[in-house]
Amino acid sequence: MVEPPEFLKPCKYRQFEVNSLVCTIASQVSPHSSSLTSVEVCSDCPVPDISAQVNCTHLHLRKQHLLTRQFSTEGMTETNVIDGGWEAQCKVIQFTNRSDYQNKCSEVCPQYNSIHQNLLSEEPIHISSFDATTASDRNLRQAVLTVLYSYHARHPERYRFFDITPKFIAQSLGICVQDVIRVVAPMEEEGEIEILMQETDRQFSYVRITSSGIQMIDEEPLFKRLDTAGIRIMGDQFNFDRSPVGAVNAGTNNQNKADVHQAVTISSTELVQAFNDLRQQVESLPLEQRQEAVDLVVALEDQSKAGKVNKSLVRVCSERLVSFLGDTAANTLGTIVAALLMAA
Repeated sequence: MVEPPEFLKPCKYRQFEVNSLVCTIASQVSPHSSSLTSVEVCSDCPVPDISAQVNCTHLHLRKQHLLTRQFSTEGMTETNVIDGGWEAQCKVIQFTNRSDYQNKCSEVCPQYNSIHQNLLSEEPIHISSFDATTASDRNLRQAVLTVLYSYHARHPERYRFFDITPKFIAQSLGICVQDVIRVVAPMEEEGEIEILMQETDRQFSYVRITSSGIQMIDEEPLFKRLDTAGIRIMGDQFNFDRSPVGAVNAGTNNQNKADVHQAVTISSTELVQAFNDLRQQVESLPLEQRQEAVDLVVALEDQSKAGKVNKSLVRVCSERLVSFLGDTAANTLGTIVAALLMAA
């Protein structure tokens, strides 16, 4: 297997195969193009810097590598790889040239969709009934699943994305990172979670819960019972047009959308009842939160009557309401969001 020199910058598009280096974004558009790369080509390639700078799933990078053959002094044929150039495009916003990513790809872009969220300002997720000093591995495994799913209850639009780090889990549970890594290994083998590794890391960098992990929480809750159905509905609806990097999606987006539509049929009467239930839950909030929450509910009701649903507005309103009401409102909000986004 070819090993890259230490001076090469890490690149998520570079793969190491027997006796060769491969670039996964090098398109084969002609008989002379190839997915092969080389140390020389990788040394001068700007792609690692660009992908590190632009943390957005909509950025589409592509390269062209050309193969040349020449005879050596010994009469042997040598094959060399030449860099034929690179392209940078956005899947949703038109670029006029490849350098547009420098001024168009940032968090101010209305279509910005981060690959990984920065969790520096994220509050840890504490489980009141979890005691790290006495917890068995079984308790620790479910505590990890609870943290992962509770994060999606806070941020349903990030469902299916890789945001959570071992450090965040450790801070939430009051344990060391090594304990997180130790307990996560068998969880991955049993399909309860999926991990994502960065090329420079010896251990996993990000982790997310799978449907099997959610089922474990549903069937054998060791801590509080979570309302998982609503968040999954919201997450699926928000991510119809997303392509999470590193995540594994079964089937096409259209098929996923069809499956959710088939599973969720919401009548106008059910939608009205969901809004009534949501208003009752809002009334239980402290006064300083209640007025903003009422305004958010009104904004969602306006969207239900609008000719064209504003997905971004629905996402912002529902996420803010979840931050006020917690996962107790997940089922109600899931019904409302599913109805609005199915009509979009």
